[in-house]
Amino acid sequence: MKKSYKLLLLFLVLQSLLSCKKETPLEFEKNVMCEILPIVMDSLAIDRRLMYPLPPVAKAIFDKNDNRIGLDSSDLDMRRKEFEERLIKIKQDTNVVFAINDSTYKINQED
Repeated sequence: MKKSYKLLLLFLVLQSLLSCKKETPLEFEKNVMCEILPIVMDSLAIDRRLMYPLPPVAKAIFDKNDNRIGLDSSDLDMRRKEFEERLIKIKQDTNVVFAINDSTYKINQED
């Protein structure tokens, strides 16, 4: 019994040592970046479409002399519903867009 237990233990240890996958530093860095980069970008990303959303306001009514008479709020509820639906669509959007602004200036060849 003891001999078979030791033999089984030795076999398991040898198998675990021999089956270890050797990973190069480049592969390790690639795996780390593939795991961590999306998490970091999600935590740092700012959706500018949601920064200062302005809810719709009532339309102004003007007379013939371009003087403001009052506000037309007849379609305000419909426009607010459309606005809220648009915000929901933006929040559910899973597309990722990275915009990079090039800050280098063109060098004048004549100088």
